[in-house]
Amino acid sequence: MRYFLLSCCFVLLLNSNIQAQNCHSAFAFSVSQNKATFYNNSLSGFKSLWNFGDGTTDTVFATAPHFYTAAGDYFVCYTNYNGTCTDTYCDTVSIKHVPCDANFTTALSGN
Repeated sequence: MRYFLLSCCFVLLLNSNIQAQNCHSAFAFSVSQNKATFYNNSLSGFKSLWNFGDGTTDTVFATAPHFYTAAGDYFVCYTNYNGTCTDTYCDTVSIKHVPCDANFTTALSGN
């Protein structure tokens, strides 16, 4: 009977570890000027929340493009929820350059 209890406990611990891995949040990103593209690398989930570090959020699950309005470092977090657990992963994104859009008109005078 002791062997059965030890075996039972080992199986429960193993299953618990597998479930924790399924809730793992992760992402990668690329930056081009003021556009950051975030790639969801999470193992599973059906609800998600991106926090882009500039006061904006999104609930898209897969790829999330985002445009920043100012250069700087942004602490970006992705939260993944799969029905039984929640996990959050964060990383710093550095935006070095924001393109300037010049918008002006001219008027020609007759001389």
